[in-house]
Amino acid sequence: MFSLILPAELLQAPRLGCFNLHPSLLPGYRGPAPLFWQWRLGEEQTGVTLHRMTPAVDAGEVVAQAGVPLPDGSSGLQADALIAQAGAALMLQTLTRLAQGPLSVRPQDEARSTYFPWPSDSDFKLSPTWSARRAFNFMRGTAAWGYPYRLTGHDTTLWLQTALDFDLQQQLDRPLLRTGREALIQFAPGVLRATVLW
Repeated sequence: MFSLILPAELLQAPRLGCFNLHPSLLPGYRGPAPLFWQWRLGEEQTGVTLHRMTPAVDAGEVVAQAGVPLPDGSSGLQADALIAQAGAALMLQTLTRLAQGPLSVRPQDEARSTYFPWPSDSDFKLSPTWSARRAFNFMRGTAAWGYPYRLTGHDTTLWLQTALDFDLQQQLDRPLLRTGREALIQFAPGVLRATVLW
């Protein structure tokens, strides 16, 4: 479990070492909530990495990797399921390789590594400079966290609740159109339709 850091003596106990499945293409997006940050930064593809565990978190040698697309509108549970399927396939391939002899592994490139912490309330903010697709996918992917999404810009601050859909081709004649609890919001490019908390 990501909240527990195994001590070095425990990692060294198994003859073949300890291994971990991480939901990103390491060395990118190390840390406890990689999917959150991939959605926040507008990634359209994630991945899964099977790596050897070391005292340095998410930094061990890579055994195998697979890319995993993030379809528009994916929920956290849906993305987890896609990554779990890809990870299970990597595990089966690795067990087959182990039966045939020592594993070939490669070190991670520290020059390309990125680490992101556990998100805070302020990380659920949106910017009108994002594309509408990025805002939509970020809101849909992280909705289960239960936080409102603050949008500051267009001379106002909105607190959004649910992303309903988006249109990258749409262009409003004003930055914001609000009808009751719903709003159409101009992004760059495209328009997001979402429900508004306040």
